[in-house]
Amino acid sequence: MATLIFASALNFKPDGTFPAADQASTGLNPSTVTQIFATQAAATPANTFARLSKHPALTGNDLFVGVRPLASDSRQRLAYSHGGAELGTGNSDKSVEAFYLLSPPVTSELSAHFSVFTGASEFPLPTPEASPSPSPTPSPSPGTITGLAPGELGIVRTTVEFAPSDQTASGGSETLRSPALPVELNGVSVSVNGAAAGLYFVGSTSKQINFVVPLGSAPGVATLVVNSRLNGGTQLRGLLQIVPAQPDLFSVGGRAAIVNVTNPLARTGEPFTVTSMDGSGMTVPTVLEITLTGVRGVTPAEVKVTVGTTDITGASIVLVKPNLEMPGWDIINFMLPASLANSPDVPVIVTVTRGTSIFSSRPAATAPLITISP
Repeated sequence: MATLIFASALNFKPDGTFPAADQASTGLNPSTVTQIFATQAAATPANTFARLSKHPALTGNDLFVGVRPLASDSRQRLAYSHGGAELGTGNSDKSVEAFYLLSPPVTSELSAHFSVFTGASEFPLPTPEASPSPSPTPSPSPGTITGLAPGELGIVRTTVEFAPSDQTASGGSETLRSPALPVELNGVSVSVNGAAAGLYFVGSTSKQINFVVPLGSAPGVATLVVNSRLNGGTQLRGLLQIVPAQPDLFSVGGRAAIVNVTNPLARTGEPFTVTSMDGSGMTVPTVLEITLTGVRGVTPAEVKVTVGTTDITGASIVLVKPNLEMPGWDIINFMLPASLANSPDVPVIVTVTRGTSIFSSRPAATAPLITISP
């Protein structure tokens, strides 16, 4: 059967009629914002209407931005243009962009529980309580991790099978003119408040998904949805706390993923020294590079790196940036102070302060370690 895809600001009911003004909430589009709809191509009294998008209200000149859907051979996948709003994907300037709309089939909603973890150190996150969105951003007590940040790597683990086999994405990049990561992998997709998350891995045996929180996710309690095409289309729903930042360090065997980049052409690992030769052969304070996640959009002024008991801030935080060739990965470069000479097996903690809220990586007792030689 053919399907008609169209954009409209009308408040259709599922049967194609319109509710009375005092019953607007019974329609599919009570806010009368331009949305994308689908219905059967042959007009009959039995037609049903479905809303495929969830666009926010626009204001000012943005009201005149059009929505132009471009259908494919299936209503489950289509492209369209939209502007004037942040849809959760990272369109902060609200320019007119092309969007990909995925509408996977859902024949059953599972009640199975799933757990969420930070993507670098696999720190378990508490399940937030449902609250209106946007909800206040929590300021966690020192040493606690409450949520994931926009652009952060996360892990979902379920108790039910949702993928036919293990599959890993072939790569990712934010510099190419294509989606940075696949938004559907092996029939599995993840969304945060309706915005698609990029996927690195879906596992059948492990029942695990490695994903990246959409860049435009707003702080607050978000709805996290896992869709699978198994068994004709199944869905799991839960909650995820979104926070402005949540540093989480990568490590191997308890050692922090940190290298000496004083000479960028000669990157070296542990043990470190407080001075090193730069690219010109001069001896200068050592610059170390941390590989972590959860600091997308953070400025150097907001960062504190604690090595052992020594806090490193200010001009000693050389840069904070995303790794655009590995979505979800971030980089912090900082200078070692001379006072840290002869510091074996000291923990490394990254703290981000935004306004009155403070977000830290794992506390000293479980933080990854580095060794600094005499």
